[in-house]
Amino acid sequence: MLDKVKAEIKTSLLAGDRFRVDALKLAQAALMNARIAKTADLSEAEEIAVIQKEIKKRKEAAQMYADANSTERSENELKEATILGVFVPAVISGVELSNAVDTFLNGKNLKELSFADAMKSAIELLGNVDKSQLAGLLKTKLS
Repeated sequence: MLDKVKAEIKTSLLAGDRFRVDALKLAQAALMNARIAKTADLSEAEEIAVIQKEIKKRKEAAQMYADANSTERSENELKEATILGVFVPAVISGVELSNAVDTFLNGKNLKELSFADAMKSAIELLGNVDKSQLAGLLKTKLS
């Protein structure tokens, strides 16, 4: 993913899109910092998690700016989140997530399945999901 980000930075520089370059450089720095902290290459899932964390930061900042009536800054943060969103797969949520959870739990003994194990297995199986919705669905179905 780091190579993809670098390629996008180059393309954006050639296009003269400074805003996009700045957003991508922040993502590149986050990926490199995570790589250094781990002292090894990141797996694809770890890289996606880093980018998702950066997107979440942008959305939270946008909300804070919106609450403070700073519309321009809020819009800039949301634009950055959109730019970074290209690097992560679509998030499974809503009805699609509910159906996936039903399929995941089908055939399992729900009384023997712990929430933590179910959550971990579901995330590994389903990939990029809305974790708060997943947790709510699993708690409902396991109780």
